[in-house]
Amino acid sequence: MKTTTELVTPAMATKWLNDNKNNRKLRPGIVERYSKDMKAGNWTMCPTPIVFYEDNLLADGQHRLWAIIDSDTSQTFIIVRGFERAAGLNIDIGKNRDLVDNARIAGIADYLTHTLLSVCRAVEDGCYSQGQYSNTERFELVERHKDAGIFAVKYGPKGKFLRNAMVLGAIARAYEAGVDRVRLQRFCEVVNTGFSEGMNESAAVSIRNYLQAKGQSRGGGAIGSSGTWTETFLKVQNAIKYFVAGKQLNMIKTTSEEAYPLKKPRVTTNGKTKAEPKPTTKRRLGKTEEMIGARAR
Repeated sequence: MKTTTELVTPAMATKWLNDNKNNRKLRPGIVERYSKDMKAGNWTMCPTPIVFYEDNLLADGQHRLWAIIDSDTSQTFIIVRGFERAAGLNIDIGKNRDLVDNARIAGIADYLTHTLLSVCRAVEDGCYSQGQYSNTERFELVERHKDAGIFAVKYGPKGKFLRNAMVLGAIARAYEAGVDRVRLQRFCEVVNTGFSEGMNESAAVSIRNYLQAKGQSRGGGAIGSSGTWTETFLKVQNAIKYFVAGKQLNMIKTTSEEAYPLKKPRVTTNGKTKAEPKPTTKRRLGKTEEMIGARAR
């Protein structure tokens, strides 16, 4: 085998993909995540090479090559040529690392956990899914909401049906809105135990009952529909608002407004403010498909 380090241009990526005859089915979501980082200048040197078999056909790297074309950028990669066909059986069969693994191994963020990551994303997205984030964007949103997320993870309710990303995300939103920390911690305690000191804490008991009833109605399964996620997020915020104000709340009603909307504008990694959140739809990689055609599958 021969190993080099090369600057791969969109033209090179196009030729390599057009010459390719066999590959696994393309997953556009992965291409889009890679492409976003490349466009924003956040793509780092990749330790996994672009690999070619002995006959110069592509063995590994199609998603990265598609991302180069979609982002219209040039990226430096390790290139391996002369890879044995028989060895192709062992490409990508190991356990993949995720963002939490990489952050810890690299010593960048030893505090990062999957729970903290999901809570910070709930704080950022709120009632509107922002679609898929690249690893850089996910790490940045954790940095934006880290203090609130850590508080919610530490003090949030831990009982069955009471602990999920939307419940903890709503608590973290209240934290960022400046809600008294002592009262917010007390809210979490009452939701967790079900024991209150009077009607002025009834909101926490009511939301606890609501969450448990919802959980039991699902047969103990995870929250499924986006509508249920949104409903939970809004109702927990509203319960916090009543609890902090010491107002009685015996029945959890549907609400369409956030008690603690996100104060800071959502921003992309290149510093531009995002448009008003809307339900996401899948985007076709039109430009890439035109350049590559049906042969790069």
